[in-house]
Amino acid sequence: MPTELSQAAFAGAAAQALDHAAIALMVVDEEARLRHANERGQALFSEGLCTWAGRIGAASAHDTRALRAAITAACLSGATSTITLLDEAGEAPLRLMVAPVRGEPLAMLMAQGGAPEIAPSRLRESFDLTPSEARLLSALISGERVGAYAARIGVGVSTARTHLRQLFAKTGEQRQADLIRRALTDPVLRLAAA
Repeated sequence: MPTELSQAAFAGAAAQALDHAAIALMVVDEEARLRHANERGQALFSEGLCTWAGRIGAASAHDTRALRAAITAACLSGATSTITLLDEAGEAPLRLMVAPVRGEPLAMLMAQGGAPEIAPSRLRESFDLTPSEARLLSALISGERVGAYAARIGVGVSTARTHLRQLFAKTGEQRQADLIRRALTDPVLRLAAA
């Protein structure tokens, strides 16, 4: 017959379970200060997260504001959200689910598997792209670099960069990070990827 665990024993068992979980997980307070991270969670600091003045942040000020707003919303109002962060090069998307910890002013950050896959056909429709431009944008969203994409499909880097310039012109963006963010936050595309 099971017996009731003390709150401290339960907390210890829960922390130990988190350390062995197969997902990247962090627990932060309402000020975005790290309280606990399992081994996979600590690895997120090499994948787009950082600390500034003892608080978790992201590569860009924009992403840091979005992350901290999601943490505050989880801690204070119990809101769960998913955000996508980009590394310093504006690539390698990192998706995090930010969820409240029941009964505590804490939030859990859980890494989700990469950026959502968005079919090139959807990108073509949403942004009036050519097939080549849509394939490149899809690859960028998945975290592939322009040079690696060019090598994979057998075109020159200059050709891929031409497609990238055309993407910038058609979307009105000027940086890869903004281009990827725009595609990932487009409401129609988000519904299609869900």
